Amino acid sequence: MPKSINDQVLELMPQLNQMVSSEGSNQHYGFGDVLSSTVKAQPGLGQPAVPISNLASGGPIGLAPATVDNAAAFLVNQSTAGQAISLPTPSDPSVVRTAHVVNVGSQAFTASGVTVAPGQAHQQLWHGSAWVPLV
Repeated sequence: MPKSINDQVLELMPQLNQMVSSEGSNQHYGFGDVLSSTVKAQPGLGQPAVPISNLASGGPIGLAPATVDNAAAFLVNQSTAGQAISLPTPSDPSVVRTAHVVNVGSQAFTASGVTVAPGQAHQQLWHGSAWVPLV
């Protein structure tokens, strides 16, 4: 039986916490009542992680106002294999920001040239003109 999304997120929390440990002030990402731990968000965000449904044809996770302008974590439930996904250009490209892309689906995808396997997370940085992977 496949794991629920909540179970998958619980398993990923230590990795996500480590990825964001040096950013901003403590904010709750809003994973729901299932999670009691907090992760650190970019200052001023503190928004819930945005669930992203399967992107059957790959491409952007959505428009900037609904994604990168207002959140820093994205839970991608990818079930179509071999897709490349991307983050949209922020509405204000002058603001440096990070994004945490978490694969809660059953298939790997590529983001900024990095393969993100199911159960893994990937961090990207917007540096004013493009999203680039952080290692």
